[in-house]
Amino acid sequence: NLSVTVDVTWLGPYETGAQVLTTAAVRAMADDERIDVITLVGLPELPAYAEHLVEHPKVAVHTAERPPEQADVVWYPNQIDGRSNIFEARGLGRRIVTTYLDLIAYDIPRYHGSPEAWAAYRGLQRKIALSVDGVATISADVAARLRTEVPRLDSERVQPIPLGLDHIAAASAPEQSDADLAEIVEKLGGKRFVAVLGNDFQHKNRDFAIAVWQRVLASGQSCDLVLAGLHVKSSSSKAQEERLLAKHVDLRGTVHTAGHISSASRAWLLANASAVLYPSSAEGFGFVPYEAAALGTPSTFADFGPLKEIAHLSGLPSGWIIDEFAADLTTLLADPKAAEQRVADLHRAITALTWDGFASALIDFFQHVIGLPTVATSTVSSTASMEAALAAILSSRPWRA
Repeated sequence: NLSVTVDVTWLGPYETGAQVLTTAAVRAMADDERIDVITLVGLPELPAYAEHLVEHPKVAVHTAERPPEQADVVWYPNQIDGRSNIFEARGLGRRIVTTYLDLIAYDIPRYHGSPEAWAAYRGLQRKIALSVDGVATISADVAARLRTEVPRLDSERVQPIPLGLDHIAAASAPEQSDADLAEIVEKLGGKRFVAVLGNDFQHKNRDFAIAVWQRVLASGQSCDLVLAGLHVKSSSSKAQEERLLAKHVDLRGTVHTAGHISSASRAWLLANASAVLYPSSAEGFGFVPYEAAALGTPSTFADFGPLKEIAHLSGLPSGWIIDEFAADLTTLLADPKAAEQRVADLHRAITALTWDGFASALIDFFQHVIGLPTVATSTVSSTASMEAALAAILSSRPWRA
C-alpha cells in the first residue's frame, strides 16, 4: 500500500475547478484500499471548503517545521509554478508525479508581466516535465500538446486521466443563493436569465458572450445576463465588456455582474439559469457545461479541444462566431426539447466519469511510475543545479541516442 504526499498550495481562498480537482481527488484516493496515508503539505491550514478532507482517518495536514517522512509518491495536483516549491520534491517522495491542467499560460504571452517572464515560465514547464517521474494530464488534448512542446518526454511516463464529474448533483442545488448573490437575485425578480461563469481572463471571452447575448435579444428573445467571476489584474476583458455594455440599449434584457461567488451561489446560478453560455477558447477540461447539466440546465460552447474530446456532442458552434453561438443559444431558450436533449447528452459524460474512477486510475499510474527507475533527467534540487544538470544530460550523446 502507498503513502502519498500531496502539495495543496493551490487551495487558496476561492474554490474553482483547480481546487475541486484537489479536494475531490484526495477524498476519493483516501477511500481506496491501496492508500495507507495521505499527507497534505504547502498550507498551514486548509480553507473552509477543504476542511472536510481531514475528517478522513487517512488524511492529515503536515504543520511541523520539519519535512514529513518521505512518502512513496509526492503528487502535485496543479501546475507547478511560483506557488509550489518543486525543489523540495525529492525530499517529500521517492517518486514525483505532477498533473498538467492546461497550457493556457504557456501559450498566451499577455498573461505574463514581460516577454522574459513568459519565456521563463515556458522554460520551467518544459523542465518540470522532464524532471518528474510521471506526468498526468486532465485530458488527452493536454497530453498531446505537452508531447508536442516537450518532444524528449518519455511517453511511458505520461498518462491522460480525465477528471470526475460527480461532485455536483441536482440535489445539491440550494433553494436560495448566499448573500453574495442576493442583490442580483432580487433584481432578476424571477425573470429568465443566461449565466456566464468564469474569471474575466481574455480566453474566457466574456466580452464575446455579451455580444452573443445581444444578438439573441435582437432575434426577439427576452432574458437577462449574469456574469459571475473574479476580475483579474492583468489580461482582463473588463475594458471590452464595459465598452459593449455602455452601448447596450436593448430593453429585452439587462446585465448583472458579480465577483467571486460561493459554491452555493454558483450552484443556484447554474440550477436557475435558462441556459449557460460558456465561450471559453482555451481549456484543459472545462467543468461548467457538465456542472450545469447535472443541475438540469443546458449550455452552449465551442466544439474544440477537451470539450470535444469528453462531451462528444453534435450541433455545437464550430468556432467563436457570434452568429453560431447566438443560433445555438436561441434554440436552447426557445425549444424545451432541444434544451432537454443537450442536458441528456452531457449526462452521458457525467455518468461515465466519476472521482472514484479518477482516483483509481491515478493510483494505478502511481504504481506504474514506482515500477520505473527514477527519471534520468531528475535534477530537482536547486535552480542552478537544475539548469546545469539538465543541460548536461540533454546535450549528452547517450541521451540523444
